[in-house]
Amino acid sequence: MADPIFEQVFTVARGDEAITSYQMTQAKAEADLARVQAAMVTASLTPDIVLATVEKTTTYGKPIPITA
Repeated sequence: MADPIFEQVFTVARGDEAITSYQMTQAKAEADLARVQAAMVTASLTPDIVLATVEKTTTYGKPIPITA
């Protein structure tokens, strides 16, 4: 079986929780951050969110033959 694949992805986080989708590029996550911050300010909330990285781990099981 192949070794797991590790990738770094980006997100917007509040505390220990990711609150947006994981993005493959930092620029896309920065756009999410700006959008969420603006929405929080509009709602009279303090934008207590940050740009964060997450390590994504992908593993694959062994192949199983398909029978017709």
